[in-house]
Amino acid sequence: MSTTDDGFGGDVYPEDIHEETAHQSCYLYLPSTADEGGQRPSKRRKTAHITTDSEVHAEIFPALLSGQENVQHAKRRRITFQKCWAEQTSRVAHLLEPADNAFLDEVVRFVKEAPTLTDQGRLRTGLILCGPKAGSQTSLLERWKSTHSQSSSAIVVSLNPTQAANLITALKNFIRAAITQVDGLDGYQTFLNGRKRRIPMNYDLELLQEFVASKSVQRCVLYLTDIEAFDMLLLTDLISVLSAWKDRIPFVLLLGLSTTVDLFEARLPRSTIRLLDCRLFDASDRADPCAEIYQSLDAMSDVSGISLGPDVSSILFEMSREQDAGVASFDRAIKHTIMSHFFANALSILLDPDAEDLNAHPELCEAIRCTDSFRAHAEEMLDKGDLKTVRGLLNDDGLLLGAAREAVRNGRETMSRHHATVELFEAVSKVVKPSETPQDSFFIQVQALSGSSFLDSPLYTELISKITTLPSDHMRKMLDAIQQQGSSPGLDATSLLERLDHIIPADSTKAALRTAYDPRHTTTSTTVTNNKVSLSKHGPKLSAKETEYTRLVDKITNTLTSYFETNVVNPVTLFMHEAFVYDLKSPLATVFTPRPRYATERALSMPYDYLGCECCEGDASTKGGGRGQILATQPPTSILWQLWCEAGGIVNARDLWEAFRAIVIDRKEKEDGVEEQEGQEREGGIHGKDGETEVAEETGVVDERMALALFYRGLAELRMLGFVKPTKRKADCLAKTAWRGL
Repeated sequence: MSTTDDGFGGDVYPEDIHEETAHQSCYLYLPSTADEGGQRPSKRRKTAHITTDSEVHAEIFPALLSGQENVQHAKRRRITFQKCWAEQTSRVAHLLEPADNAFLDEVVRFVKEAPTLTDQGRLRTGLILCGPKAGSQTSLLERWKSTHSQSSSAIVVSLNPTQAANLITALKNFIRAAITQVDGLDGYQTFLNGRKRRIPMNYDLELLQEFVASKSVQRCVLYLTDIEAFDMLLLTDLISVLSAWKDRIPFVLLLGLSTTVDLFEARLPRSTIRLLDCRLFDASDRADPCAEIYQSLDAMSDVSGISLGPDVSSILFEMSREQDAGVASFDRAIKHTIMSHFFANALSILLDPDAEDLNAHPELCEAIRCTDSFRAHAEEMLDKGDLKTVRGLLNDDGLLLGAAREAVRNGRETMSRHHATVELFEAVSKVVKPSETPQDSFFIQVQALSGSSFLDSPLYTELISKITTLPSDHMRKMLDAIQQQGSSPGLDATSLLERLDHIIPADSTKAALRTAYDPRHTTTSTTVTNNKVSLSKHGPKLSAKETEYTRLVDKITNTLTSYFETNVVNPVTLFMHEAFVYDLKSPLATVFTPRPRYATERALSMPYDYLGCECCEGDASTKGGGRGQILATQPPTSILWQLWCEAGGIVNARDLWEAFRAIVIDRKEKEDGVEEQEGQEREGGIHGKDGETEVAEETGVVDERMALALFYRGLAELRMLGFVKPTKRKADCLAKTAWRGL
């Protein structure tokens, strides 16, 4: 049987060609069995394997370590993440629900009582003072709207500024949302079509009046979120319209304020203010929900084993404060952080409770030896002279896994003590109050992750300095607060309280004792000599009780200082922190703060990082590290970009072409007698058969004609990316529209 070449290195049989032709023409003619005489069997088609849900879930976490990771390890990483996040979700729900429900109960009670109260001809209005965390309070009311909108006796509709561009749009969206909430979108269309002849406008409140009467709706709640972003003229008109219809429709108005009531009142005319019967709901003093979510993750570190590093914590703190992230977005950021740790870190398998049965997997052990913490640990043991242990960790995989598991356990215990120490620091700060402004708990926790830098910060030094000057009554309160935090190793508050009671009883009516460091004990004398005034300070004259109390304060201060310095650590300095600490700043910042221009510039500067091809591998070699190195094997657009960065604001196209030509055109053939050929190329160019450009594939030579085509294409791509534009004054020059790194 004869065969033909298919052009792709394979043989094609005539029968296959016939069947392929028939398959391609199946849209024009479908032969029946009778046409073929029943002789041709049915064509067999390849059927793809249908993956089940269990297989899809099993492949969600890919095998790491260049695909050499054990498949069971990947599955266990996924299971560990699911358990960790389920526990975190449960803790967050138990933390936030009580405070949320207490706030929502007040609003719900006001809405229920609004129709029965005497309004004196004014519209019942609730002012919800949210403070700077308006996003979190919006999510609370959205949750309340979803839970209370199932009953037709109450309708809850929320509008944001984008849904109320003008009065007609606001009323139309309000009516549609109210009817859709009870009858759905189809019911809204049916209700609208049945009354279209009599009420042609879909923004007429008479529609809502008939719907409220037909459904026996008792309350119609309109919640305007972010009221400062509304146009005040629109808001005035909307309040006037609602006030005019309140005798026919049971309206209740809720306004979410991010600033203050005085500022809101100053923006409204007095005629509009007289239409409102307001009640204030202050939710600004409520604890920050984002900080509570972060603290719950720290408290759960001894259960899940994962802790957050200083860089990631700083990003989350910035999201909570500067970007005003709501509870939902902050919760998603936390989940992305935990998922990133288990998804892309093969060492996270050590957090599995069943990690004791891990086999000596060579790739996993090699990954452990490549970590920075292992190198630092090995160098520390070498400095101590423990050569035998280092040699065993490098050669024995079983010994290495045992040491890694022990390091992970010790690291988790260290982080647990760290979080307990930070909580003690916050409790002491609330009693001592080193500064007039209250300290932010979230800020303290993030700063404490810096370790030694935190111990040198004014936040810590001012607290220790203030403790040395505490009177005896305030010292007793501080020791009580320490005692309530629980027993801590090296910090026995009970014995310190007993010693303080021995110096001055708690029920003593005498004045509080003060230490020698108290400024009140220092006296100043003035001396006049030769018409010059000199001031001198004298040490305090202490009684026996004050001297003994000063010794006790010194002991308390030294004990607290030693306790803080011992237990406040930077997690990234611990051995095997890569397994239980997530501190990769770039992935998290890239996801939540994308920078497309930076990614484009990086791809043009270092194409090997994205392409991974052998021809560009030279830019990632050790010579130069890929920065500032222009190679002829790089993509033409990348070469032009790097040359473009070296130029000024205006670049001559001829000069740019000469520089590009000198890099792209291969000069190695000069030694073999190619000089004459290049001279001919400069005179008239090289034209191959049928006008095609000749390229020496064996030597990799690019001739001038091909280089010019690549040059024009690279310029076109740079112009498409927005880096290049032509100039009107100079026709042969190009202007730079953007500078690198800005």
